[in-house]
Order: sequence, then C-alpha cells, then structure tokens
Amino acid sequence: MRILDGILFIAFLVVVVISKQVIGIVNSQMYVREYKRMIKEQRTGHFGVGVYRPKLGIGEVCFIVIDDEGRIKQCKILRGLSIFAKFRDYDKILEAKVSDKELAKDRHFKSIQAAIQHAYVAAT
Repeated sequence: MRILDGILFIAFLVVVVISKQVIGIVNSQMYVREYKRMIKEQRTGHFGVGVYRPKLGIGEVCFIVIDDEGRIKQCKILRGLSIFAKFRDYDKILEAKVSDKELAKDRHFKSIQAAIQHAYVAAT
C-alpha cells in the first residue's frame, strides 16, 4: 500500500511539473505574439517593456509606445495569474506626457515607469 502511495505521489509531481512547463510555453507565445504585433504597428516613436515583480502579490508587464514628443500613444498591460492573464489595452494614460506628475498616481505606475525608462534607453 505504501509503495502505491509513493508512486501516486511521484505521478502527481510529474503532472504538476509538466503542466507548469506547458503553461509557461503558452504564456511565452502570447507575450511574443503581442510584442510583435505592437512593434509591427509602431511607425515612429519609442517602444518599451516594463516589468514589475513584487515579492508578494501579482506582477505586471507593460508594453508602451511613446511618440517623439513624449506622449503615450499605446499602452497594454498584462496582469494576472498564469493562463488567466492576457494583455489589455490601458487607455487611461493615452496622450499623457511621460513627464506628467499624474502618472505617479496611477495604480500601474511601477510597470509603466519601467516601460518608459526602457523605451528611452533602447532609443539611445
């Protein structure tokens, strides 16, 4: 009986590891697909990716397009857990200047700020 319990436990662990890998691959494909879509649509300006990973809680990924005058033209945020997460348009900050103090009050500020910094670093 104990041997059967051990085999079932090992089988359970194998299923968990394989499931985690499959979910990771699906998430990576979604990330790359959205990344390519935004790059393709971008005609001018700067593109940045920002990631916020708190020690506890749900992390975020932000894709942002900023024009040459410093206005946010496109913003997508991924927030959620594994397969339930997907990129969503975040229109609340569109047309805002990157230097706007109101951005610091936004609930997604940390990922947005990281994306803005990445966009300007990548441009130089």
